[in-house]
Amino acid sequence: MNTQREYGQPQPMTWRKHCLQMIEQLPISAAVVLPGGVIEYANPCLARLLGLSQSRLAGSALTEFGPAARDLLGRQIK
Repeated sequence: MNTQREYGQPQPMTWRKHCLQMIEQLPISAAVVLPGGVIEYANPCLARLLGLSQSRLAGSALTEFGPAARDLLGRQIK
């Protein structure tokens, strides 16, 4: 199976996996947040900072963590 498109560009899923791997290795707290404020992925630094597991953070709404979490986005999550 060919995993690359014409001109050697990786398929979209490959890019997504690559991006998540980069976020995983960041030495700072980072998360992938979906529209509406649901955490899709939190890296280990963020989990340590909040004292929660990555699996606990995934699928949680930012609103669960109070106004400070909403402020991280610079806007109000409704």
